[in-house]
Amino acid sequence: MKASEALDWLQAKGSESVARIYRRHGVADEPLGVKYSDIATLVKKLGAGTDVAKELWKTGFHEARVVATKVADAVTPQDLETWLAGTRDGALAGALAGLAARLPNASEVAAAWIDRPGEWATTTGWNLYSVLAQEGRLTEKEGEKLLQRIRQSLHEAPNRTRHAMNGTLIAIGGTIASLREAALAAAAKIGRVEVDHGETGCITPDAPTYIAKMWDRAAGKVQGRATHGAMKAPPPPKKAPQQKSAKASGEAKGGKKPAAKKAAPGKKRAPKPRSR
Repeated sequence: MKASEALDWLQAKGSESVARIYRRHGVADEPLGVKYSDIATLVKKLGAGTDVAKELWKTGFHEARVVATKVADAVTPQDLETWLAGTRDGALAGALAGLAARLPNASEVAAAWIDRPGEWATTTGWNLYSVLAQEGRLTEKEGEKLLQRIRQSLHEAPNRTRHAMNGTLIAIGGTIASLREAALAAAAKIGRVEVDHGETGCITPDAPTYIAKMWDRAAGKVQGRATHGAMKAPPPPKKAPQQKSAKASGEAKGGKKPAAKKAAPGKKRAPKPRSR
């Protein structure tokens, strides 16, 4: 499927009511109003392809750019820089972080981005760190440094960057067992994280609550696996050997068929029914 065909597909799936929702959530690029479930369908249709991704990004439509971040498979550092410069909202910052997480040097990219000026570069960088933490790709040493930085500078960061930093704190505290207490201590020191979510019902997650949920969920999965193993059904019992019929038994013993029973005296056998 070509980029032009993909764009036609997106436009056919668009809805103004969905587009209004995206605008309320701060989407800066022009939205077509395509649901994310439909975006996922298109991604499967397209498969991996950086050339198509670049063409879709150039259209400037929100959903086309989201698709681009999901199908690009060989972006260069310059491509990433170009796309980062064009990122102007939280939704796209999350999508671009997902793309950057597939790079082997993703941690280095995140470190560079959180030091950039501007709300959206730093938001994307912290989102990237959150993804890496959840994928188990952050070392304890990296996590410690990030927690210290979050603790010291979160309240001075731009609006959506605060939200992303809070998400990274939660991801570190909820995945690295040795840093769980340090993350909770940082959350206590930071206190309430204020983020303006615009005309939406979105709220900023409470770090201690979400960290606890993550560990409870992890414990539940482990327990679920153990229970599943204990509840395995036993193998079906072996079937008992079937007894041979009287006919077969008689033939086996003497090689003769068992004698037929004689009819009782005074009684005639019932005639066999004739076949028509």
